[in-house]
This record gives sequence, structure tokens and C-alpha cells, in this order.
Amino acid sequence: RLFFEEIGIGVLVGVGLGAGAALAIQFAIGASWITGPWVRISLVAVAFLTFLVADDMGGSGFIAAYVGGNTFGRIVEPVEPSSSRFAEDLGMVLTMISFLVFGAYILGPNSDFFTGRNLVYGVLSLTVIRMIPVAIAMIGTELRPPTVAYLGWFGPRGLASIIFAGVLVDATSLSESELIVSIVVVTVTLSVVLHGMTAPWGANRYATWYDEQDRTTDDA
Repeated sequence: RLFFEEIGIGVLVGVGLGAGAALAIQFAIGASWITGPWVRISLVAVAFLTFLVADDMGGSGFIAAYVGGNTFGRIVEPVEPSSSRFAEDLGMVLTMISFLVFGAYILGPNSDFFTGRNLVYGVLSLTVIRMIPVAIAMIGTELRPPTVAYLGWFGPRGLASIIFAGVLVDATSLSESELIVSIVVVTVTLSVVLHGMTAPWGANRYATWYDEQDRTTDDA
């Protein structure tokens, strides 16, 4: 019941508030009541609103914000193509701030989390534990192995793990909470270091491969 409440309420709130806000913004654009910058800011406001409403109703605020943003974008984007630009830039800034806080206040005082067991699990988590599910999820998309591997390595991000670890500590009383948090800290740290180190090389290699495939297709 809890599972379906989290998802169901999140989806309903996201669709309802996202569509409602988008239609209101669309009408305001048509009536020249609102200009581009305020449209972009409204998308951020919708994300916060859907999260707060869904969370207050017992649903998942994360699902609500995702669905609400997706619904809002599909309606408003054709009218105001730049509506998502501000939200993307703000999201990037907030992500960097989150990792800064993570490094300063969580990673720094807890260097003892880096035990052999946690390091082994962290490496497994960044490879088989997440790359195999990504590959399974891509079945039927006809994506080639280099694309699937690129998505599996660079796609999932550690920010969600930080958030869910915080929720776990705040909302539950599991006896294993400290172990889970220690594993999350180690895994996210490894992700920041390894993905950061391999990002330029991986992006360049994938871009080169993609260009070669594109030229091969044109020649054919």
C-alpha cells in the first residue's frame, strides 16, 4: 500500500499541478502577461510546488517533481522553447553545491568509512550492480554496445543516493542505517573521482566513435 501511495500520489500530483501550471503559463504567454525569464522561473516554482504538495499528501515528492516537470515542459516548450534553460542551469549549480556540502560536511569527518569491504562494494556498485540494470533497461532500444556502456558508466548519478541516504536516516530507525550511509558515502566519492577522471576521455572516445558511425551510414 505504501509503495502504491508513494507512486500514485506522486504521479497524480505531478500531472495535475504540472499540467495546470503549464496551461496557466501558456494562457499568460498568449495574453502577453508574462515574458521569457518569468516563464523559466515558473518551471522551478512548479518543481518545488509539486514536491511539497506530494510530500505533504504522503506521496513521493521526487516522482511528483519529475512528472510535473515533464508534463509542464511538454505543454510549454512548444510555446517557449527556452523555458527549460534556466531550470537546467540552476539544477547544475545546485548539484555542484550539493557535492560541495557533501565533501565538506559528510566526507571529511568520516574518513573511517573507507574500509576494504565498503570499497569493494563501491566498485561493484559503479560497475556490475548499476551497469547491468542499465543494459537490461536498454533492451529493445536498438542502441549499440558502446552507447549502452557509455550510459551505464556515466548515466546514473550519485546525487540521488545522497538524498535517499538522508531520507533513510531522517525517516527510519533501521539498525543498519550507519552501514548504509557509510557505503553511500564511499560509493558517491568513488563516483565523483572515477567519473570525473574518465569523463573527458570517455566523452571524446564516444564522440569519435559516433562520428565514425555517422560517416559510415552516410557513405552507405
